[in-house]
Amino acid sequence: MGYYAQRMRLRHVVEFFKNRESTGVMFAGQLKGSRHTKYSSDGTFISQPLEQDAADYLTRQLEQPTFLFHADVIKKQLFWSAIQLDQEVLASLERGETKSLTVRIPTPNLLPDRMERFLTELTQAKMAMISRVLLDTRAVDFRDAMAKQPVERLSEVAEDFHLKGFQLELQAAHKRFRRGDVDGAITAVKKVLNESSSYIEIQFNGTAQLGEAEVYHLLKSAQPQARVPEKKLQTALKLCTMAKRKPRYLHLAAQLQRRAAELAVAVQKTLGLLMIWQGHKKRGDDPLWLAVLSVRVHESLLAAYRTYRRALRLAQATAKSRYRSVTSRPVAEVAVSIEMLGRVLDIQLIDVRPIGLVRLAIVALQRMVSSVLDC
Repeated sequence: MGYYAQRMRLRHVVEFFKNRESTGVMFAGQLKGSRHTKYSSDGTFISQPLEQDAADYLTRQLEQPTFLFHADVIKKQLFWSAIQLDQEVLASLERGETKSLTVRIPTPNLLPDRMERFLTELTQAKMAMISRVLLDTRAVDFRDAMAKQPVERLSEVAEDFHLKGFQLELQAAHKRFRRGDVDGAITAVKKVLNESSSYIEIQFNGTAQLGEAEVYHLLKSAQPQARVPEKKLQTALKLCTMAKRKPRYLHLAAQLQRRAAELAVAVQKTLGLLMIWQGHKKRGDDPLWLAVLSVRVHESLLAAYRTYRRALRLAQATAKSRYRSVTSRPVAEVAVSIEMLGRVLDIQLIDVRPIGLVRLAIVALQRMVSSVLDC
């Protein structure tokens, strides 16, 4: 991979080549260098001062992906900052309080070692510039610019814009949720779900996001916490209905989420029975009733074990597939449920010796906790 660079107004325009063929990928860059590079005390970033006019030119005036580079002349190392994506720089420019500012360039952003990361940020900067141009374009001007395109192309562009718009709305709702505005997030997600009935991916992700917010509400309420696993299962069943067979990656995600939720419900039921059994035992209640409860605990434990095995088989089936990224969260929830049950069993089921299979199930469950994480 090589590049062609041309100096223009104290910056460079760089074009990437691969196997001596142009990739069509171009970006602008401003290069700074020093023999006395200012590293932070912990070595995680470099402080690069910039005049405000220069920073504004690089981040807000140029309409192509632009990077700020810093060369440590002594160490012969080159670092980069995707300055158009730097929210601290953009916020400082928006305030306009000083004539200069300092850009923090992360030291892990080292070229050519982190080339893949650099290309990822190049793509992100390109998308940011495209969105900026689109936002600055009047709707009527955009319509006129597209007027000569074939009808099929116009429909394709409109459809794609709808999809991307819904994805952005879900992302905004997620940020609301992370900031603590749960009600606002729920309202936003419901709005997207009402308007995106023909987009299965949006419906799927929106339903999962809504379920997460509702679970959070439930956790913060005065309602019994035992309802949380049931709520998760309700959401998982809705996802399974949406993605019965296709698309494949959503189908796998829904099925594994369902298995994880079923396990959480089974574990919750077992914990409830354990607490009831423990209470009767402490009070010295009827031994016959204690025997009945022991059988029920045994049956509940074995049901949880079978549910776990189903979840594990599904996780293992997808662990090495191209869809494995969708399994990480449900598998983590499986591990949490098993670890929770295992800790309680260690403490409370030591005395349940009449049911021999209970202890065998305990050992099997605890041994397989680590294998879930390996998936």
